[in-house]
Amino acid sequence: MEGELFLRDAETKDLRNKISSQETTIKSLKEQLDGIDTNGRKNSLILKCDEFGKREREEDIEGKVISILNHRFRDVRVARQDIQTTHRLQGDSTVIVNFLKTKLKEEIYERRMNQVRAPNRGDRLAAPLYVNESLSATNKEIFKALLEAKKRGKIYTVYTRRGTVFYKLDRESAGRRVCEVDEATSIRDGSSRDAAGRRPADRSGAAAAAAGAGCGPERWWRRWRRRQRWWRFRGTPSVGIRWFDGGAATRRR
Repeated sequence: MEGELFLRDAETKDLRNKISSQETTIKSLKEQLDGIDTNGRKNSLILKCDEFGKREREEDIEGKVISILNHRFRDVRVARQDIQTTHRLQGDSTVIVNFLKTKLKEEIYERRMNQVRAPNRGDRLAAPLYVNESLSATNKEIFKALLEAKKRGKIYTVYTRRGTVFYKLDRESAGRRVCEVDEATSIRDGSSRDAAGRRPADRSGAAAAAAGAGCGPERWWRRWRRRQRWWRFRGTPSVGIRWFDGGAATRRR
């Protein structure tokens, strides 16, 4: 009986070791595949703009992309030889562009907040152009979780650089890289304080005003004034009055 239990324990331990080894191998393979996917997307940008118009059977979508980019980014010139592939995604207003050079892609992405929205025709401003990096499936989940954490006030901001997701706890803090979905979900569902015990800055200032209301020197001064009024009503000056008026209150008494 004892021998059978010993054999079962040995088999169970062996199976656990095999499962643990397989899980480690699967995790390593997933990381390698995600790295390959990220490297393949490093020169790609996803553009969303109503100016792309509806799909056409024989359209020059590459020409539309070049025209819009050159119109919005005056200090960056894009030509046909700079683009490897261009095609529409789901929806008429979304296009993915794969550039030949990483430098050109980075220049456009860094200038995405400084676009020139000059009128195309007449006095009407051009439609807004949204520029985003193309993320792998894992980084999409990470970005989505951190974006939800931002909405909940757990972090200050979330952004991407070369296909990798970063976040900041407050305006002054350095960006932190997130590579695991579990880490992003723990930030979203966990405490709003970081490992150092700091809380992200409140951009509205309402929390700071609420925390600072009724404290500090101003509150001490109000207490002191109330105490003086109470002593005057009783007819007995306090030490504070004698100190400020040089003993005049004592002489009046």
